[in-house]
Amino acid sequence: MPDDKLQRAWAKVQKKFPVIAEYGIETRMGDPSGGHGGGLEFFPPDETMNPSPGTPLIEVYEDIPEDKLEKILVLEALHYGSIIDPNYQEFRGRFERSMTPKQKEMSHRRFERFSNPRPGDPWENHPETRGFRQWFEISELDQLIGGLHTGNWPSDSYSEFQKGIMGDFMSYLRSGKEP
Repeated sequence: MPDDKLQRAWAKVQKKFPVIAEYGIETRMGDPSGGHGGGLEFFPPDETMNPSPGTPLIEVYEDIPEDKLEKILVLEALHYGSIIDPNYQEFRGRFERSMTPKQKEMSHRRFERFSNPRPGDPWENHPETRGFRQWFEISELDQLIGGLHTGNWPSDSYSEFQKGIMGDFMSYLRSGKEP
């Protein structure tokens, strides 16, 4: 994927969601043979594997259609928001407290799948090594929250209350007005 396509998509994200623009995240194309086990990766500024130390970075490794790329970039940016944005931290807490037993069970099953990959899984050579709680906090919770926005999770996977939380959150990202 050409870097100009990535930068165009990132510019659209930042225009649509000014709060994300304030996060100071950089984006760039990365080497797909780097072994990250996915199409893109977010690196916090202090992560030892960050190819741009000191800078929050989203690195993209494969060609993703631009409309889908914009949604995924929002999702990846949320990983940094969970670290630096107290408003997002509040939304995350509200969402986690609203999780149903079925949603919690699904998260545990996904964790088991990532921890014990099957042959052919994209993460086959990079199984999850963190414990459940650390994985959930760093990876899963943002995926669940962003899943409605990206279309990664069906709308009926969420309660009306959770959809309201996420609607409020998306409004916050668009306006910058605190909840």
